[in-house]
Amino acid sequence: MMKMSLLAFALLMATASAKPRTFALFGDFPYLDTSKPGYWILPCVDASLCPGDSVLMGVNAPLIVPAGSRLVTQFDISESFMDAINDADVDYAVHTGDIHSGQQPCTKEYDQAVFNSWTYLKVPLFYTPGDNEWSDCQKIKKGGAVFINETGNWSLGTATGGELGGSQPYDSVLGYTPDMVLTNLNWVREIFFRKKKTTIGASLAVDSQAVFFDKKAHPGDAAFVENIIKVIGNTVLVTINVTDGSNNAQNIFLPCGRWASNPVLEPSASDPDPFGSDLSDPDPSDPVPDPFLTLSLSMPFQVIGNTVLVTINVPGGSNNNQDIWFKAPTMSEAQQNEVDSRTGAVMRWLDRAFAVATLSYADSVIIVVQADMWDSEAFPNDHLSGYTAFRMKIAALTVSFGKPVLLVNGDSHEYTIDNPFKRFGANFTTDATTVASTVPVLPIDNFCRIIVHGSALPINFLKMTVGPDTGDYACNADSSSFGPFKWETVAPSLTKLMSKVVPAVQVPVV
Repeated sequence: MMKMSLLAFALLMATASAKPRTFALFGDFPYLDTSKPGYWILPCVDASLCPGDSVLMGVNAPLIVPAGSRLVTQFDISESFMDAINDADVDYAVHTGDIHSGQQPCTKEYDQAVFNSWTYLKVPLFYTPGDNEWSDCQKIKKGGAVFINETGNWSLGTATGGELGGSQPYDSVLGYTPDMVLTNLNWVREIFFRKKKTTIGASLAVDSQAVFFDKKAHPGDAAFVENIIKVIGNTVLVTINVTDGSNNAQNIFLPCGRWASNPVLEPSASDPDPFGSDLSDPDPSDPVPDPFLTLSLSMPFQVIGNTVLVTINVPGGSNNNQDIWFKAPTMSEAQQNEVDSRTGAVMRWLDRAFAVATLSYADSVIIVVQADMWDSEAFPNDHLSGYTAFRMKIAALTVSFGKPVLLVNGDSHEYTIDNPFKRFGANFTTDATTVASTVPVLPIDNFCRIIVHGSALPINFLKMTVGPDTGDYACNADSSSFGPFKWETVAPSLTKLMSKVVPAVQVPVV
């Protein structure tokens, strides 16, 4: 009777999981500065509260705000934007990184303020850090510094992205030290990922690499709390024991499996993961997986409409953080260690994500990353070499998986739909203008990429639905769907965005 009841429960959960799931995708937001045209100057309802101002940010000329009006930045409307996502009837939100521009200095206070605005979300938010909030913080235009000589002298940046010039001892003028890149990454982890088993916004249990790692072979992976895996729509929740070379032949336990072995125990606000998640060191109180339910996955039924979402910390713009910090003559040991440890951790996390997808009978995989790893228009391709290993890994895993894989990234700011493997391949080093014709492209049909809109007006997000696979794998600039994914742009009204701005502003009638 126990075996039959467990199988019936699994089949019931498989049927229930067929409900389409919706996501709000956005990134490169909320920019605070005026270095890009992503702000408004609007008349105030009470002109006496708005005396005008001269605003300087970055290398741009001062922005003059006339008396009776005020500058409204994206940061000012962040809470209203979260409300707009709440109103859009989505199940999840995804932020692809860069919470401020490349000319805004990095501060812990700003990171905290952005996090606070995200708490207005009523749905779980998956976030992967961007280069602007950590790896680029050492650059002069972000208030960092430039190396001058071996005696420890530097040319310092300013709080507005300029340069003080001269030869000065590098001190904590801006609250930073020469290891400021790692300091800022730690701030991001401390603020946005302080609850390593749950999401931002509405609490949802997730699997973090800081919990799922090989303590013997790769103890350093415990640092990567920002790398997340979540099975979306798969409520069969079955544990599967499998050996994985990159995890030192330890068992992979899908989090859902622990629930299915005892469906009475369910996550709650006080205990989102009642069975524990550190699978390299299982809790003795964890229930023993039911062997019949494990074996039943080999039977001819599968969950329909489920996808595996994975986030990986790969910063854009900096060639995977290989731009030498402070423009020093050589890469420091600290920087080399950061690049090596994070790259290895990301590769292992991608392996795990696709193993979870295969073993849970997932219909698709969503990879969320900040970096545009094919950004041939912004950089020569020798500035993209730091992403080659990731491109090749994703290509191999996509082919092996054989089902739709959707990559969602930010970084480039302009909304784009393409299959970069068919355009550029995976391993290229030639000039950007000739890469498409000189490098063998990869005819991988089950892959598509979305670059989300960011930083510029109009402010919007992409509403994406994951449902049954349509079998249409066309992926180009005109596509609004790919396999089980379909999407549309949602632009909240200016009235909605300005609804919480103080002092209040007048919204133009369109």
